[in-house]
Amino acid sequence: MLARPTAPDDRPIINETRARHLAAAYVRTFGRFHVGAWEGHRKGPINLAELAPAPRVYFARSPYHAVPLGFHPSVAKTYGPWYLVPLLQNGTVVVLLAVSAYNTD
Repeated sequence: MLARPTAPDDRPIINETRARHLAAAYVRTFGRFHVGAWEGHRKGPINLAELAPAPRVYFARSPYHAVPLGFHPSVAKTYGPWYLVPLLQNGTVVVLLAVSAYNTD
């Protein structure tokens, strides 16, 4: 069993379920602006209506030290830990979306 994801500091982080929800919301809201690039990288068509987060989400720790308190929250979101959310189309991973673990707002 893997250890529970933790932040490198005392900031709260989201859980895997919230990361999947945020990834799905991102696709619904902004996917149409990115689908061309995603299709180019994949070298195949992507149907946004069929994209769904995979059940397994991966936690990626940051290679950086914790961002000191007092910095703008966006700095911590950029350099802090992330969840990697595979997006499936017909059971196949077609996009890998990174969601900041500090997306608590």
